[in-house]
Amino acid sequence: MSVLSSCLENLRNQLLPLLEDGSFREVEIRLSVAHECKAAPALHIIPGDESAAEEDTCGYTNTRQILLKVIFGTTRDPFCRAAELVAFVQAALEKDETLGGKAIRCTYRGEQPFITDSTSPQEGTFIQYELVYRRKTARPDIQY
Repeated sequence: MSVLSSCLENLRNQLLPLLEDGSFREVEIRLSVAHECKAAPALHIIPGDESAAEEDTCGYTNTRQILLKVIFGTTRDPFCRAAELVAFVQAALEKDETLGGKAIRCTYRGEQPFITDSTSPQEGTFIQYELVYRRKTARPDIQY
């Protein structure tokens, strides 16, 4: 398993209690923001582009954007549940910014609300994080 895959899996594991306590009905790693959810509220973990890779004598320090797509399931939010769900995600993820020692850090970078244009609109927000991790040269499965 690559260091990136390990980081994403640890990130998902940190967020799984939100599935177990009923805050979310789905917590999954996805490869695209275009995927719709099976059941709302849902949380999709989407690895973004690598924005930097610095080389040293042992390997690379990689920086990658991570989007957490929080899908509320409706465009009406009379009880302000949306803000509460975002806060739950931030609290769960920010307890351990090293993702169990797999990353150097996972840092909050902002939030961007969205609404889909489909016939059954869904509302949500993208919570943006920056993931920084190291991997050995020619060994993407080993961190250093």
